[in-house]
Amino acid sequence: MSKGRIGFIGVGTMGRHLVHNLIKNDYEVFVYDMKQEALDYVVAFGAKPAESLKQLMEASQTVFVAVMTDDQVKSVIAGEDGLLEYATPEKLIVINSSINPQTVLSMAELANKKGVNIIDAPMSGGEPGAIEGTLTFMVGSNDKQLFEQIRPILNCIGSSIFYVGPTGSGEAIKLANNLMALCNNLIALESVKLAKGYGITEEQLMEVAGLSTGNSYIVENWDYFGNMMQTHSLAGTKDVYTFLTKDIKLAVESANAIDLSLPIGGLCWQLSDSELEKRDKENRKSGRIYDTPYTAEPV
Repeated sequence: MSKGRIGFIGVGTMGRHLVHNLIKNDYEVFVYDMKQEALDYVVAFGAKPAESLKQLMEASQTVFVAVMTDDQVKSVIAGEDGLLEYATPEKLIVINSSINPQTVLSMAELANKKGVNIIDAPMSGGEPGAIEGTLTFMVGSNDKQLFEQIRPILNCIGSSIFYVGPTGSGEAIKLANNLMALCNNLIALESVKLAKGYGITEEQLMEVAGLSTGNSYIVENWDYFGNMMQTHSLAGTKDVYTFLTKDIKLAVESANAIDLSLPIGGLCWQLSDSELEKRDKENRKSGRIYDTPYTAEPV
């Protein structure tokens, strides 16, 4: 017996695994994506394709939005034939995308005029976490009861679920977290340059840093970004560098929106794409190939 009917928009690198885990936990999942191959992938293990956002909205009790950009979120929710044209007060829209908090607030304001609730629940943990159902979710909602309403669903796809405050605060804490991680990655790359300049290998540095004050998530998972640049669906294009570092840009923009200055973050934003591209080219030139240890096939 189905636990409920969920709509899911965006079944790419992350979304497809979330859909799979929801189906394994006895939810009926309706899906929508612009890419037919993405739809085919999730339909193969039981997802039900919706021909339009209208059909998906009408079939679902809760709709998750996991597209890539602010503009895509705006289009899906408030664009022509978007979700808000067909949403009714008993429906709930959950934004999983990593976007600007101001975008969430603007969408929530439009939704409130129709009596529809929108909350944000961005996620962290990457594709491995999506596959294993161990993601971290950071939920922002003006009504904590809405958080409790979706908690059973999130427990099927994540292992750490946090209510962090009013609508938009999920995105804010996600960006704050990613700002730390992404800027740390850039300074770690500079540290590698310094070590190599004195004849010290990358491996030696990571071994020492891992047992010293330089240790961090980035050090402990040193191959993470290198792997992503070679295995992500955007790998081989400049778009992959922009995608992997977009949260630095969003963090700086969201700070500017409330008159805060993030000078170090701003510098990292300027350097981020080019530094990752240099790293990727060095890896490929040296023949260093990353093989993801995680299967992309449903299990």
